[in-house]
Amino acid sequence: MNTIRRYYLDKFMEENNYLIQGKILDIGGVKGISRGRYKYSEVQEDKRRVLNIIEKANPDYLISIEDKLNLTDKFDTFIVNEVIEYIDDLDALFKNILNVSNNKITLIMTWPWMNTFHGDKEKDLKRYSKYFIEKVLNKYNFKIQYIENNGGLFSVVWDFIHTINNQNKNLIVRKLFRVFLALTFKFSIIIDKIFYTSNILTTGFTMIAVKS
Repeated sequence: MNTIRRYYLDKFMEENNYLIQGKILDIGGVKGISRGRYKYSEVQEDKRRVLNIIEKANPDYLISIEDKLNLTDKFDTFIVNEVIEYIDDLDALFKNILNVSNNKITLIMTWPWMNTFHGDKEKDLKRYSKYFIEKVLNKYNFKIQYIENNGGLFSVVWDFIHTINNQNKNLIVRKLFRVFLALTFKFSIIIDKIFYTSNILTTGFTMIAVKS
């Protein structure tokens, strides 16, 4: 069972799939394995290149986005999903993006906020507010189309219970909580819309920005 955070990420990617055009650089992406239900089209997969420091991700470019990039290809769309929390130097990220971009580009980016640490938690370094990211993007002349908060209190609590339960060694209790989580998944999303709290507490953010 995926997290509510993953539900929001899949929903965001599906709704904005039409923006993913031209040559695509997926920073921190993975080839051959889908982390959620969202999948690129065959045309997009053919034009998608993956940059990652993890060899198991089967990247086209086995290099850190914080290192200076000298790529022959130029790209039109950049996917930076659940990556910036691993990056020490955000300036290096955006400088590299501009260095390997065509004249007009689309930046699709997501990042966590009130969310559990990832599995490789020793590398999961930071959490950024949307206001800080807006400030950084303005510095590099990106125009933000929108930034969306993903869920509120109930989504955050559901995800924390989900993660805690995955670490529970008592199999009976674990199964009981899985039933509880399955029954409350949609309820948590719906009640978050009724009692709006995502302006003060959220699982994370999804964003579209452009530069020309």
